[in-house]
Amino acid sequence: MKIGIILNPQARSGDPNKYRPLLEAIAEQHAVELCWLTGSDAQNTVRNARQAVVENSIDALVAMGGDGMVHLGLQAVAGTKMPLGIIALGSGNDIAREFSLPIHAPEVALAQIITALRNKKIRVIDSMKIITEQESSYALAIASFGVDADVNYRTNKLRWPKGNLRYVRALFPALRAYKPYGVRINVNGKTAQGDMLLLCVANTRYFGGGFNIAPTARADDGKLNVILLRSVRFWELAQLLPKLLLRRHLQDKRVHEIITTKIHVEAASEAGIHPPHVMADGEYVADLPLTIKVCPKSVHLVV
Repeated sequence: MKIGIILNPQARSGDPNKYRPLLEAIAEQHAVELCWLTGSDAQNTVRNARQAVVENSIDALVAMGGDGMVHLGLQAVAGTKMPLGIIALGSGNDIAREFSLPIHAPEVALAQIITALRNKKIRVIDSMKIITEQESSYALAIASFGVDADVNYRTNKLRWPKGNLRYVRALFPALRAYKPYGVRINVNGKTAQGDMLLLCVANTRYFGGGFNIAPTARADDGKLNVILLRSVRFWELAQLLPKLLLRRHLQDKRVHEIITTKIHVEAASEAGIHPPHVMADGEYVADLPLTIKVCPKSVHLVV
């Protein structure tokens, strides 16, 4: 068995290269060959991984790092039957959390991946295709458009603290800078326009290092869960935050959930300021306008 591995040597949470000797030793114990596919940058890494997938020179691709590395691996395997494994070493690890995979335990994760591959323990799940006028890409977890995207963008610039506490630290300056965003969305054949504070399109439940923003989302149901919060006063937001922590925010009448398979989002200057960069799987992916559609059963995840 030959497993391809991609990693990010500039990872904010530390250098994953330090785990290579340990992983090589585990692979040798299991009679598995590791193929290190990381390039000089993200683009070259995806190119190397895609080539290995197309040539079928590996039996599985493993992304080692945070959700951003899983996002890179997804670009190589989406729409194929190549298994995707995850060794979660990031700060948020929301994708690993979604599928109950080991976090910050690389030796355990690799051994589990090897065993799962030999036992054909694969979960076939959906992904999201993000389509702009220039290009398209895939995402696995959640795409964010509002203050959630701004917080994500700010979070990526912080080095401490760990997990969702880093997200909380980024939340307050984002809220201080916030002005209502203007958006126009087309979903389920209907178009709506207005101001919003938070808008996310979810294939899975978690973002921001463990916040369960879409409790009813399922990664294999062929659906997308759109969570929308129109602009509210600061004191109203203060009321909503505890509900988010307790996973009760969908019970609030100010929070709307729409179930769909496709959504188009664009800026509406007459309704508010231009929304932030669009973030997906914790990484910058595009600017508006764009369309997101579900791609059912497009990823073979090693569990």
